[in-house]
Amino acid sequence: ALRDKISPVRRKNIHVIQNGVNTKLFKPVPKIFARKKLGLPTNKKIIAYAGSLQRDQGVHILVKAFKLLQKRHTDIMLFLAGTLSKDKKPIDINNSGIVNKNLDQEGVNLVINAADVVVMPNQANEFTKYCFHYKLAEYMACETPIVATRVGDVGKILEGTGHELCEPGNAEELAKKIELSFGKGKIRGSRDKIMKNNTWDEIAKKLDLAIKQELKK
Repeated sequence: ALRDKISPVRRKNIHVIQNGVNTKLFKPVPKIFARKKLGLPTNKKIIAYAGSLQRDQGVHILVKAFKLLQKRHTDIMLFLAGTLSKDKKPIDINNSGIVNKNLDQEGVNLVINAADVVVMPNQANEFTKYCFHYKLAEYMACETPIVATRVGDVGKILEGTGHELCEPGNAEELAKKIELSFGKGKIRGSRDKIMKNNTWDEIAKKLDLAIKQELKK
């Protein structure tokens, strides 16, 4: 998406190298094991998000969708792993079903694996349309079902993979897609795609090749 954005002014010498993931750290582990390590209930459906908690990334829409789901489900919780942004209009996460903690990378891996579904609720803006989020690669490496908004490269990467896509800014649709993901279990194949294209080793090879190609010119 960023390459297409700059193509009218920069048509040559463009190399696209997306963000990656450490697959030795971010990998599938049993859900019950992850929940026990984090002290989370084993009898609830857990929705998780990892990253900056701000409106630009649609976290307020995720909270709204969760509240809609609470009206239909009594056995759910939302785990927000990250720091709450100091926006002019703060996101209200004061809800008995919402847990917010800052975790190191090992903890984030456990949260992703502890969840029934992980979410990328990005709004459509100049940041989200042209960036590639680390969390997408991390989510896919753990094979946890993903619900994401169809924004930028995210929609292109997840299309046809078994994960769910929805339009940005629509809490009702987001809630429905989260419900569809309950009970899916691990989505095999996601990790294979990430390991093929987006491990740090693969990214280093792409960067090395790009530099060598430019040096020959």
